[in-house]
Amino acid sequence: MKQFSVVPIIAAKDNIPEAKHLPFFVTKIDDVILTAHFAKANEYWNYIEDSEVLVIFYRTSRLRFN
Repeated sequence: MKQFSVVPIIAAKDNIPEAKHLPFFVTKIDDVILTAHFAKANEYWNYIEDSEVLVIFYRTSRLRFN
């Protein structure tokens, strides 16, 4: 299992894209499994249930200034 810091998850609410940032865990057994948690008070989980979403994983690099 690999933990990513906070990454964006994007879903549509009334056909308008909206992004939230969540911590994700990635597990690979037979398939890749993404796991995250929304607080129950965060109604965004209603928008992603039974919907397609986009999760963006990115790698940051350190910049060097001389």
